[in-house]
Amino acid sequence: VAQNLLKAAVAANANNEALQRNLETTEQEAQQLRSELEKQRRESITDALTGLLNRRGMEVEMTHVFNTTQEVPAALLVLDIDHFKKVNDQYGHPVGDRVIKSLAKMIRQRVRKSDVVGRYGGEEFAVVLHGATLDDAHRIMNRIRQDFSHVYHSYEDGIFSSSFSCGISGYPAFDDPNVIAAKADAALYEAKRAGRNNVQLFGRQISGK
Repeated sequence: VAQNLLKAAVAANANNEALQRNLETTEQEAQQLRSELEKQRRESITDALTGLLNRRGMEVEMTHVFNTTQEVPAALLVLDIDHFKKVNDQYGHPVGDRVIKSLAKMIRQRVRKSDVVGRYGGEEFAVVLHGATLDDAHRIMNRIRQDFSHVYHSYEDGIFSSSFSCGISGYPAFDDPNVIAAKADAALYEAKRAGRNNVQLFGRQISGK
């Protein structure tokens, strides 16, 4: 009887050890799966060229900010590199990509880590400044605009500079994310109509550069 009990105990212990190994393996596999899913999620909302949020990621973050702002001001800035097709046509797409990356890097360095920066696609970017009034946003982006216009980009035969136009809208002037985006786009159109290389607030034309 004692021998049978001993054998049963040994077998039970072996089964427990095997079960523990299986559980550890299952947990490792589950962790790997979670990591892979998180990697895929990040890639799905990240712009490959600049490392910023892509349009999908930007829209998700923008909706979240403007739906939860609760009396704290927030600004949406939409900007577009001026005459970018000419840059690509004259200097080539690799040079155009460098211009895009240069602007992306400058914006990311000049705003807070808590601010949201994304590339909508092509030469268009969007920025959400949480806690910033429209005047705050204009001052910040106008300084970036001025500095970017003095950055020189190299190509095979020399150097050139570029510029961008920007439109701004936000909360509490408007409280619907879709309306805010539409008004920022309208302000961007006004910036282009005013000669490009300037920053415009929706409903308030600002002259000068």
